[in-house]
Amino acid sequence: DMPGYRVYYTFALKPAVFRYIDPHTKEMIDSPDNVGWTVRRFLVDPDAEFWHTVWSENIRFAFGFMYEKGSQ
Repeated sequence: DMPGYRVYYTFALKPAVFRYIDPHTKEMIDSPDNVGWTVRRFLVDPDAEFWHTVWSENIRFAFGFMYEKGSQ
């Protein structure tokens, strides 16, 4: 519920999928992870819920970082 940007670095040894529901369109979206590194950046809207889940065929590591909107 903290506004700002999030950056997630993920590493997967085999195929993986980040699935989420767009809070504005309500569309379910599958975003495949690369085998190896994937980077995602998004803005958190504290007034909109963000449902998401992850599926991975094997080991998947995720490292998340937050920074305030307007910062570099």
